[in-house]
Amino acid sequence: MATLVYHGTMDSLAESYQALARWIDHNGYRAENGHAREVFSFTTAKAE
Repeated sequence: MATLVYHGTMDSLAESYQALARWIDHNGYRAENGHAREVFSFTTAKAE
């Protein structure tokens, strides 16, 4: 199982998914269709 923890805006989330896909490929793993889990946590607090 590969895990990605992303902290940031939705604007650059796709780049993180691409990096995860490259890591999976580079390390000889493969992604299975239908076996993904996403958990989102949003906040309205401003970053300092």
